[in-house]
Amino acid sequence: MTRCDAYWDKVRDLLAKGDKEGLVEFCEKSPRMIERIIDHVEYEEKHNLRPIGPFSEGTTRPLRTLERINPDLHTCALDLVLNEGMTPKDAVALVRKQAAITPPTGLYNIIVIDPPWKFDGDYDGAARRSVPQYPMMDYEEIQSLDIPAADDCVLWLWTTNLDMKAAWMIAEIWGFEVKSILTWVKNRMGLGYWLRGQTEHCLLCIKGSPIWNNTTMTTALHADVREHSRKPDEFYTMVDRICSGTKLDMFAREQREGWTTWGNETEKF
Repeated sequence: MTRCDAYWDKVRDLLAKGDKEGLVEFCEKSPRMIERIIDHVEYEEKHNLRPIGPFSEGTTRPLRTLERINPDLHTCALDLVLNEGMTPKDAVALVRKQAAITPPTGLYNIIVIDPPWKFDGDYDGAARRSVPQYPMMDYEEIQSLDIPAADDCVLWLWTTNLDMKAAWMIAEIWGFEVKSILTWVKNRMGLGYWLRGQTEHCLLCIKGSPIWNNTTMTTALHADVREHSRKPDEFYTMVDRICSGTKLDMFAREQREGWTTWGNETEKF
């Protein structure tokens, strides 16, 4: 028996006895980490992973996350682990790649993109922060996206506070020049640690000489919050008013008249 096997056998024994205090003392981990360890053991037993282990909390985390956000893809990934000998990380990466949606066709004069920026961690009520329950992308993955921009194009790139610098750089890599920043001022406070969030930001970028018709819209957009990550209708009304040409909404979560929508949740709302 390896040292790793002995460690996890002890963890399982303490869990079976319901001795959470003993588990905390044995593992010498924070309560938050203990919850992750418990999730790991329960997941391992649920899917009979022990015979092909050993697996650690960190090893099974990609599978546990995928099970929450996409049960169908999780089933495929778990099959690769159980029957093909793949690691959980590689199995999850493969099924996500195979399930990738077909890239948009044609070129567009107006593109709105709301990338699923990656956030490291899990929900933490004490820190007032959470992780979206859908697959996220790191900077390299976002940067490698094919942006079907016409020679004259306006790009609206939504970003988070922490990803602002990266978003600016990615827009330039895509061949755009950042011209301004639109700030969505929400009607209520959200999560956050250093400051509670009440805004989201969207970089206004251009390529070439797009048609632009604006004399009244400012850098502030006041609109109510709805479902998580859903952008306000007032934003699209503004874009329709001041931009002209073919329109594409990337990572869209609902259909809009006059727009081509692209993403794997275009019918969510």
